[in-house]
Amino acid sequence: MPVVYAVLCHQSPRHVADLARALHHRDHAILLHADAKAPPELHAALRTLSALLPNVHVVDSVLCSWGGWSLVEATLRAIGQSLALPTAWRHFCLLSERHFPLQSPEMIAKLLPDGASFSDAVSLTAMDRNHRADLAHRFVRQWRELPGVGMFSTGARTISAARMERYRLGSQWIVLARAACERLWATRDDDTLWADFRTSLVPDETALMSVLLGTDRGSGLDFRKRGQTFVAWPHLGGSDDSGFDDDHVRAARARGHLFIRKRPAQLPPFAARLLASFPDLPKLPPMPEPAPVAEESGARALAESLTAMLRARFPGVGIGAAPPGIGPACCLDIRVPEQSPALSLHLVSHEFSAFKLLLAWRRPFDGPLSPIWLGGYETTIIGARLPGLTLAREVYLPEVPDNGFVNADNLAESISIALAAARRLSELVPAQAA
Repeated sequence: MPVVYAVLCHQSPRHVADLARALHHRDHAILLHADAKAPPELHAALRTLSALLPNVHVVDSVLCSWGGWSLVEATLRAIGQSLALPTAWRHFCLLSERHFPLQSPEMIAKLLPDGASFSDAVSLTAMDRNHRADLAHRFVRQWRELPGVGMFSTGARTISAARMERYRLGSQWIVLARAACERLWATRDDDTLWADFRTSLVPDETALMSVLLGTDRGSGLDFRKRGQTFVAWPHLGGSDDSGFDDDHVRAARARGHLFIRKRPAQLPPFAARLLASFPDLPKLPPMPEPAPVAEESGARALAESLTAMLRARFPGVGIGAAPPGIGPACCLDIRVPEQSPALSLHLVSHEFSAFKLLLAWRRPFDGPLSPIWLGGYETTIIGARLPGLTLAREVYLPEVPDNGFVNADNLAESISIALAAARRLSELVPAQAA
């Protein structure tokens, strides 16, 4: 029974080529999507793979942000392209470039029952306290995506209990039967279904399964409450499903999972032998890895320009840029001498047209995801992966227009307002951050 594999790619041509070799089969299809901001070498590798391997196709790129609706958009785009294929496939497997198959393509197809979809997503009532708080955190605020960077809150919103009951939370790495994909694709323009998720945090872990399992759109479909991907990532906290080594590969296979992530740069011996045992592996040329990221002159030039503009009002102001390849294309750290080290002002962007100005409060994470206060300002956990700001809180400054979303025309004025607030709040941080 044919299978479609949709692979979301962002960095490594070699990883993508390894995965395409492992999954390639004359009866199956592979759809490759590269984040629009991925290195040019990756985009070139996807075109090469599509030219060399039958049934390998490239999906038009979406500019993706961690935690943003753009990842759902890329997934829906892959679903739409898969449904347009001439192949009468039966299952759609969503993977990342760091997935590793635990079975050959033939065996994966045999192990997927006709008409069955697989997801570990659960409803609010079935969650423990921490997961309920996590789900609420994603929906009780309005979140706005800065293209290519991440999600930032623009304020609180009220979600009724009935709407919360419709939401599902689980891994984004789902396996869907064709009928489930057809239901999703048929509803893609129904804003009444998707509006909440477009302005929520990390909707790739909620949107698809909430529509299929929390509304009547999935009525009659066969869903199995099981994820087919063994999540292997030590940074998740040292659970039994942490790490990618041969012991975890064996354990994942023994549990019946079809895939494991996050694969390391070098496969351990058993995993390498397992991959080599798959039949009919195609031969591919070496795929060059991306070159080291060059110095970002745009960010440096912007930092120098802003420093000159702000120096008269804030003597001693300093603006530094994150090292190239770390975080978004523009990630500036703006400080004045009297500013507490626990408070940092950042200007972030990917395309140097739309910017987000945020005042970050670095404090020990105490577990709660709900907003707390610093002086007279509300703060909540930052919903973007930015250098050094994991689990830091954003201090919302009502004086800065549009919740800190600014364009190139009013950067200096907005930064001046935020620096004044940072200087004033610095007096409160030592007592509150202890």
